[in-house]
Amino acid sequence: MRTFFDRYIDLRMAIAGAFVMGTVVWWINRDHGPMMASLAALKQGAYTFFFGGFVTKTCERLAVEIDPAALALTLATLLPGGFAIGATLLVHHMRGTPEPFASAVPTILMAPPSLLILGWLHRRRSRGLRR
Repeated sequence: MRTFFDRYIDLRMAIAGAFVMGTVVWWINRDHGPMMASLAALKQGAYTFFFGGFVTKTCERLAVEIDPAALALTLATLLPGGFAIGATLLVHHMRGTPEPFASAVPTILMAPPSLLILGWLHRRRSRGLRR
């Protein structure tokens, strides 16, 4: 099991992302009652753990394995970011999320810049650059 996570999921980012995004989605949906808000938060947390961890690992791989750097960072941001946004919209438009689009807004706003920064940092670290 550990090999699967090491290979396909960034476990640290998966855990942190699930907690942060689940909390944000709970607050977005809190006016619909604790049960509905909790359902939306659990969906977001589970989704972010698996898909967010996978998206982050994919971003890291693309950032390192492609040259030149500009192309690598563009693809490492747009491909996993587009997948993350599309999947989040799909998850929240399935039954049970009171505010589906509002619940996806945090991913829409945070995924692209976060992936760009993570890709850039991972590329620099993998190349042994200090600055």
